[in-house]
Amino acid sequence: MDHSESLTFNQLTQDYINKLKDAFQMLDEDEDGLISRRDLTKIYATLGKTLTDEEWSKMVPENDTTMAEIGKEGVSFPIFLSIMGKNLSQFPDREELEKSLKSIGREHDLNVPLNEVIDSLKEAGFENPEEEFAKLFKLFTTNQQATDEKTFRGKLFLDSITD
Repeated sequence: MDHSESLTFNQLTQDYINKLKDAFQMLDEDEDGLISRRDLTKIYATLGKTLTDEEWSKMVPENDTTMAEIGKEGVSFPIFLSIMGKNLSQFPDREELEKSLKSIGREHDLNVPLNEVIDSLKEAGFENPEEEFAKLFKLFTTNQQATDEKTFRGKLFLDSITD
């Protein structure tokens, strides 16, 4: 592991590591200590999807000698932590996300009209944010009954992705 990966891994709090451990255990369906292709295939199937070769190859590091030694292909918990640590370092912090939501919301509220979120994502270069973020929007959007306007619940979203 190079120095930049070490620093990223060390930035994870114990609470965050515990959450990642829970997520890892949920993904490791056969409880063999690895998230294998078989594990993910089952999870994808429950979602009505098929795990493609391309998706799998993006998820599993090719240079993982630990897996070659035990003759199994998959992601161990330490590698999962390393992958998640790298992803965490690429994700904006809560303050930056709050600032972004407030800048597009009304009265600097974290609950933002969904159409404004979509417009902002298009301006940022996303070609089809409605499709790319469909699951996220489904989880964190509510209909305002009085106006029938869809609102992205920014605070709920931020609370779910940050400690």
